[in-house]
Amino acid sequence: MTINIQSKEVLAKLLATENLTVVHQNVSTASFHTKDRVLTLPMWDDMKNFTYDHLVGHEVGHALHTDSEMWVSAIEKHGKNFKGFYNIVEDARIEKLVQRTYPGLKRSFTQSYKKMLADGFFGRDEQEIDTFELIDRINVYFKCGMSTGTKFADDEKKWLDVISKIETQEDAEKVALELFELAKEKKEKEQQAQQESEEEMEEDGENDDNFSFGDSDMDHDDYDNDEDGDDSAEDGSGEGEEQDSDQEEDSLEELKSSGEQGEDDAEEIETPTKQASNSRVGATSPDPLDPSLPIAETDSTLEDNIKTLSPDSDHEVINITLDMNSKAYEDRIFDFKKILAIDTLVPTLDAGSKMYKDFQVNNKKAINYMVKEFEMKKKASEYKRATVSKTGVLDTLKMNNYKFSDDIFKKMTIIPDGKNHGLVMFLDWSGSMAYNLGNTVDQLLNLVSFCRQVQIPFQVYAFNDNSTLANDMFGTWDKRVKSSTKVGHTVLNKDFHLLKFFDNKMSRTEFQKMCAFTLAIGKYWENRYRRDSKYGEYWVPRKFWLGGTPLNDAILSAHTIVQKFQKENRIDIVNTVFLTDGASNHSNYNRSDNTTSSISPYSDTWIFTNPITKKQFRIASAKGSWSCVEKVTPMFLKSLADYTGTNVIGFHILPKNKRTALNEMSSNISQGIKETMWNNVIQDGFVVNTSSGYTKQFLIQGSKLATSNGAIVVDDGATKGKIRQAFKKATTGSRTSRVMLSQFIELVA
Repeated sequence: MTINIQSKEVLAKLLATENLTVVHQNVSTASFHTKDRVLTLPMWDDMKNFTYDHLVGHEVGHALHTDSEMWVSAIEKHGKNFKGFYNIVEDARIEKLVQRTYPGLKRSFTQSYKKMLADGFFGRDEQEIDTFELIDRINVYFKCGMSTGTKFADDEKKWLDVISKIETQEDAEKVALELFELAKEKKEKEQQAQQESEEEMEEDGENDDNFSFGDSDMDHDDYDNDEDGDDSAEDGSGEGEEQDSDQEEDSLEELKSSGEQGEDDAEEIETPTKQASNSRVGATSPDPLDPSLPIAETDSTLEDNIKTLSPDSDHEVINITLDMNSKAYEDRIFDFKKILAIDTLVPTLDAGSKMYKDFQVNNKKAINYMVKEFEMKKKASEYKRATVSKTGVLDTLKMNNYKFSDDIFKKMTIIPDGKNHGLVMFLDWSGSMAYNLGNTVDQLLNLVSFCRQVQIPFQVYAFNDNSTLANDMFGTWDKRVKSSTKVGHTVLNKDFHLLKFFDNKMSRTEFQKMCAFTLAIGKYWENRYRRDSKYGEYWVPRKFWLGGTPLNDAILSAHTIVQKFQKENRIDIVNTVFLTDGASNHSNYNRSDNTTSSISPYSDTWIFTNPITKKQFRIASAKGSWSCVEKVTPMFLKSLADYTGTNVIGFHILPKNKRTALNEMSSNISQGIKETMWNNVIQDGFVVNTSSGYTKQFLIQGSKLATSNGAIVVDDGATKGKIRQAFKKATTGSRTSRVMLSQFIELVA
């Protein structure tokens, strides 16, 4: 849309009720020089009319209502971390005042801020607002309006009322300081809880949930570390990254500390054009914030993102295209027919056959019960949606009632068709899964057996980067072709592949063989991890050994796999499930025709574009507050949901050690909330997280994955009441222990 620059200059002068000097330049943000009365507006590449009106109105609001000297004095007094809190409260005040004078601006403000929220300018999107700290939720609430559904606890709502009534800058500073002190108190409590958790860890001793192929207590001869490890290291991926987390943290701290040298530069604070009289759309400070103090994340992130819109911005913007070449992903699939055709599987299949018989004995009744429960829920839903209408055909049996009733026509019950559901699952096939792999496979087989019985289409893939199978599939490392040769496109890890274990189109024999095979593999690795003597009874071919965690590559693959699955099976709703126990390896993109680089949004802004839908997803710099990998995964998940319309469900297996489990939870969750979530996991076996990019994510403790066979345990001479209680407990346990199946039923019923 073409903007009439001259009209906007006139608008600014009219709003300010004075002859302002309005300048349009290639600057990163809007600003207002209070002394010279100069309003500077940026010339953005993608500027909407309502955004221009918003910028003009906002800066005029500061021109009319903000005292720059008072603003600078407050920041000097309370510190740079306070600035974000002050900025948010002051913005709420001056925007209220300017909209009171000019009500027509309200719509422009709301439209502009909502677009920024949707585009990720605040750091996260609407689905994650509830995970924001109080000050950040206040920021979203006052900028974007009530329609965002921002939630506040009862004791937090008072701040909305207080801020909405602020009229003076003095009161704005006072309220901002109160919020800042409250946030400091909360952060101190969280830091104390973290310290206590670490002390508990030290008392508990070593965490035995860490699994490594290179463990000195394991048989080194069984593992070819050069073959399976070097490739991952070359690509900057693999499980080994988790071992380097301490080094990464150290480097982050070094970067933070190195940037603190300019902290005493008072000139930057006092420059009106830099501060824009506290303008959100223009405030800038190169000095780093103190990580030990509360940070108004949405304030600093919005500022950084707005800078990137300027064509001459010194803030680098990296544009990446999501590669949608379906053949590239299909070539990475090792089909179930190929798996079952491998000659060396015979010992594994023989061992798994007995396991599958035991599985059927232990799970058949429970699955049948849940099938019945599902059918009942489905029928109840159909009855609820049913409507009754008259047909217009006379009912001869009611004709004798015609004198005192007009209800003499036949009726017809109409039951709307329900939506068809499908399931596509991606299973983490990494080394760290070994400890829980046996129980995980049990959960998986319960789920696919259920789907097969109720005729819900399904597919199951395991994602892996084991180089042994990769070499067979794609050739040696030096001869492989990149998944994309286009500059700026995402590129798959050269070792990445998908093991297609299950498909609803399998024959009965193929299904049973694959159940036996996956059970045998799951128990093999679990027994090996636990150093159980049973692990040596049979052998698993190297092609099916565990590897790293190419989760992001699996999500990218799902874009085309899920869409094809949906079309082939004519499914209305696909439920795409990712089951993992850790963060993803690094993702890659093609920097040039010959160079591949990792996607690492530490300081720059990264914009990812789906070339088919043209939808863009933004990852802004969070100044090291999130890990690089942790930023990318939610973005890929949101892209998948947008592209395919799928429900994206996550199951994250947590270790039994509290400290390790809390560290594995998303870093955008406060320590206090993590503690609460962990307590829920201990009590209920799992907790739901909605702030990770998934439609819904279940955090599950690994020890809770074991399925109950519904056995009734009572003491000799037990009373009828205790027997009844034991029966109820066994029935409930049989159902609730199959957490993946039970949650899937809730989705589709």
